[in-house]
Amino acid sequence: MRLGLVGWCADTGLGYQNIDLWRHLPFERWLAPRHPRARNLQLPASATSCPRPPPAPVRDRFLQDIDTLFFCEQPLDPSILAECRRRGIRTACWVNHEWWPARGYDVDQAIAPVRYTVGVLEQLGVRAVHVPMAVDTEAFAFRQRGRVERWVFVNGYGGAKRRKGLGVVLEAARRSQVPGIVYTLRDREEIQGRAPAWVEVRQGPEDRSELYAEGEVCIQPSRWEGVGMQLLECQAAGMPLVTTAAPPMNEYEPLRTVGGARTTVCLKQRQTVATNVDPGSLAEVLVELHGADVSEASRRARTFVEQRHSWKIVAPHLLAVLEGRTGRS
Repeated sequence: MRLGLVGWCADTGLGYQNIDLWRHLPFERWLAPRHPRARNLQLPASATSCPRPPPAPVRDRFLQDIDTLFFCEQPLDPSILAECRRRGIRTACWVNHEWWPARGYDVDQAIAPVRYTVGVLEQLGVRAVHVPMAVDTEAFAFRQRGRVERWVFVNGYGGAKRRKGLGVVLEAARRSQVPGIVYTLRDREEIQGRAPAWVEVRQGPEDRSELYAEGEVCIQPSRWEGVGMQLLECQAAGMPLVTTAAPPMNEYEPLRTVGGARTTVCLKQRQTVATNVDPGSLAEVLVELHGADVSEASRRARTFVEQRHSWKIVAPHLLAVLEGRTGRS
C-alpha cells in the first residue's frame, strides 16, 4: 500500500502533526504547500514543496502510483480529492471537527482523533473511526514535577476567535497572583503589556519540547479544540494539565477542569460549540495548586500518554485504517 500525505510543513499544530506522521508511518510521498503566514520548516529530501494550490502537473506527479491519500483537517487543494476519485485513489482525513465543511469532504474514510468528533460527524451523517492523536514520547522527555511554583500556558499563534483562552489566563493570573509563563508566536510585546508583573511572556521556541522545560502545571482553558496537541505534549513531558470542562479537552484526563458558559462560534466552514472559561474559577484552581505537590499527577500524566497516545500505540491502528484493514471503533 503506497501512502501519500498532503499538508503543511510549518510551525503550526497541523504542521507538526504532519512531521510526526511522516516520521512514524511509511508514507512514500509528501506534498507540502507553503504556508502563507507561519514559518515553513525544512522538508525531508523526498517531499515536495509547492504553492497553494499546487499546479496541476505537480499534483499529478505526486498522485502517480499512490494508493491512499491522507490529510489532516483539510486537503489544501480543492481539486485533489476529485482527481483522486477519478484515478481510483483511496482518500482519508484525520478530522478536526470545527473545520469539517457542512457538506463534508468527499473522502472514503473519516478518522476522528478525539471521541467528541465521532459524535459531531455522526450528527452530520458521516461515519468515522476513532484513532487517537499521537505524541512522540521520545521528543517530549519525561521530567518529574514536584511542588507547584509556576504554571505554563501555550498560546501558539493565538488560534481563531481567541481559541486558546489568552484573555482568561491573564485575568486569572491577575486575580490569583500565581506566577506563570506564557509562550506565544506572535504579539509578544503587546501581550507582555497586558500581563501582570508575575507573568513572563516568552517567544515560542523553535524546539516545541522546550515549552515544557520549566513550570509544574500546564493551563490550557481552550474555548474549543480539534485536537489540542499542547494538552497531550505537556503531559508527555510530565506536566499535569488544567483545562476546560468540556469535550474534547476533558477527554485527556486532566488534573483539574474549569467550567464556563457555552456559546456558538461561527467559523468559515460552519458553526461550532465553544466554552468561555470563567477566569475567577481558573484563578481559584491556580491558588489551590500553588505550592501543592503534583509528583504523583506528573507520573500519571506521562503514563496516560504512553498508554493511550504514543506513536507506538497509535501508528499500527492508524496504518490499518489507512490500508482499509479495520473498521469503525
